[in-house]
Amino acid sequence: MLLRAAESADAMSVARVHVRSWQSAYRGLLPDEYLDKLRPEDRAQRYDFATRDPQSPHTIVAAEAGLIRGFATTAPSRDSDWRAMPNCTRCMSILITGIMAWEGSYIGSSRTACRTGL
Repeated sequence: MLLRAAESADAMSVARVHVRSWQSAYRGLLPDEYLDKLRPEDRAQRYDFATRDPQSPHTIVAAEAGLIRGFATTAPSRDSDWRAMPNCTRCMSILITGIMAWEGSYIGSSRTACRTGL
């Protein structure tokens, strides 16, 4: 499993993980009509993995055999109490495809966050 910063070319793969994760995790909680309309093509347009602006979100992907299996996105904290602390961020999302298949691997563990600095 390779953990690395997301690149512009990863947008569609990350979007597929995002959409599949939502469709799986929220089925029965959100209307099927809404979930069925989610499209990776729409989601991919929202990502800007090329920015190096420290105030923008940053995404790390988990890849294996050339496929992105999951990702985590962090951004600067919006909480004024935390802004005074250097390097403090908030976790915006952690999404993984096929979580049952990855159980017990680093992709689904808290060690991943520690190893990547999340």
